[in-house]
Amino acid sequence: MGTLLLTCPHCGGQKMAFRILYNWKSPRHELERWSAGICAGCHGGVLLLMYLVRNFDPTNYEGDLSQHAVIRKSWPDAPKTEAPAYTPDLVADVFVQARKALAIDAPDAAGAMARKTLERATHVLDSSFGPGDRLHTRLDKLAAAQKIT
Repeated sequence: MGTLLLTCPHCGGQKMAFRILYNWKSPRHELERWSAGICAGCHGGVLLLMYLVRNFDPTNYEGDLSQHAVIRKSWPDAPKTEAPAYTPDLVADVFVQARKALAIDAPDAAGAMARKTLERATHVLDSSFGPGDRLHTRLDKLAAAQKIT
């Protein structure tokens, strides 16, 4: 069975090996294929639309298909880890770290970075907060000032 390295849309693992279990020719072009693959980590499935560089059956191929196929589309989409465009830079970097930790199933790291995201966001909203101010106190003060809901 041919394999491809992809980011899994189910477990969020990066460079996960996906075994191509089934494929069929597209009616549009001889080298266009629809393929179904399964993640070696979580066993979640994906549907791929890909073009082959030569005519062969990816399910009968042994090894990495990346040199022999170009993926045009995949379903479902991989999880997004970037911060929203409106997020301040000071907050965005730790937000991205929290999302990446969550995507690789590291909940303790994700929780720590999510907390740091909130701490930085509260500081952006009110720069008078210092390192000694507890997060819950910051949130209460911001809510009382109607800066957050």
